[in-house]
Amino acid sequence: MIEKSMKIEEIVEKYPYLIDFFFKEGLKVMVCGDILWGTLEEEAFRQGKGDRIDEIVTKANEIIAKEGEKKNTFLNIGDDENG
Repeated sequence: MIEKSMKIEEIVEKYPYLIDFFFKEGLKVMVCGDILWGTLEEEAFRQGKGDRIDEIVTKANEIIAKEGEKKNTFLNIGDDENG
């Protein structure tokens, strides 16, 4: 599970599939392939999403409850379940 006070790097390392979720929520956690520094909450405020941070964290934790901790990339490169 994540908290808004967690560093983005730590979140992405444990739950790389959340990168796509954050982008869909309008919260960029990567720029030009580099993970942004700071906490999730700090970045949310920088990007004008601070008023939604609790909602975003709740949704992210719901996804984590279903998906668990995975070490694959958010793009699932080389992980083709359909052959």
